[in-house]
Amino acid sequence: MRVLRRPTWLGALQLAIVGGLVAMAAIGVVNAVALATTRSIEFAMPVATAPGLATEIGGVTVQVVVPGPTGWQLVAHALVSFPTFAVIVTLLALLLTVVHRARRGGPFDTAVIRRLRLLAGVGLIGGVAAQLAEFFVRAQLTASIPEDQIPYNWQAQSHVDIDLTRIGLWILVGVGFMAFAEVVNRGRTLRAELDAVI
Repeated sequence: MRVLRRPTWLGALQLAIVGGLVAMAAIGVVNAVALATTRSIEFAMPVATAPGLATEIGGVTVQVVVPGPTGWQLVAHALVSFPTFAVIVTLLALLLTVVHRARRGGPFDTAVIRRLRLLAGVGLIGGVAAQLAEFFVRAQLTASIPEDQIPYNWQAQSHVDIDLTRIGLWILVGVGFMAFAEVVNRGRTLRAELDAVI
C-alpha cells in the first residue's frame, strides 16, 4: 500500500514558482500576439498643462492613441515594459533553482548561497537597469508623437520623470536577497563549526 506524503512547504513553493513562470510565459505570448496584430498603440504620456493650470493640475498624464504606428514606435511600445518583465522571469527562474537545490541538498548548501547572491545581483543591477532602460525608451516614444495627436489643451513634455519608487523597490529586492544569502551563509558556517566540535 502506497502512502501519500504531504507536500512540504518547499515543495508547495516550488509548484507556486512553476505556476508563476507558466503565467508569465502566457502573458508574454498574449502581449507578443497583441503587438504583432495591433493597428494602434495607446500609452500614458506625461503632460504639462497651459500656464496657470500647471500648479493646479500638476503631475497629470494623458492617454495618447497613435493610429498606424511606425515600426520604431511598435518596438518602443514593447520595450516600455519588456525589461522589467525579463528581470521578473529571470528572478523566478533563479528562485526555482534555489528552492530545487534546497530540497535536494539542504538549505545550507553552498550552491544555494551562490544562487541567492546571484538573485541579489539580478534584482539590484537588473532591476535598476530595467527601470533606466524603460525611462529612456518612454522618453523616445513620447518625443516621437506628433503634436497634432495630442489634445489641444495639453502640450507634450520632452522629458519623462524617472519613477524613483520603482528603483527603490528594486534596490530593496536586491539588498533583501543579499541579506538572506548572508544569513544562510552564517547558518552554514555555524553548522560547520558545530560539526567540528562534535
